[in-house]
Amino acid sequence: MPFRLAVAWTGFRGGLPLGALVTGVGLLRAARGAGFSWRAWLWSIAAALAAALVVCPALMVALDPLGMREASLGVWSRGVATRYLACWGLHAGAYLGVIAGVFRGPRPGGAGRSP
Repeated sequence: MPFRLAVAWTGFRGGLPLGALVTGVGLLRAARGAGFSWRAWLWSIAAALAAALVVCPALMVALDPLGMREASLGVWSRGVATRYLACWGLHAGAYLGVIAGVFRGPRPGGAGRSP
């Protein structure tokens, strides 16, 4: 359990700057437009993040873009290599989802898209 807590703590510290960036972008958007909706903007980010956390790991496992399964033969079992690819996809998907949510979100003045 201490190792898992250490990994979780590392993830929290790694994600904190990205969370601060997303919140900062939201504050800037809120200040620019009276029609800004925090609820719509956060829903957009959450939806994009959820999609990325499903799509990216599935693509990574299905495509194995760098040939991890073959490269790790004799060192890792096929199942371990597949789990590694899924974790890698989750990691990349988390960043891609937040970025997509920030750029897809409602625009100042209510001219943006809402979910």
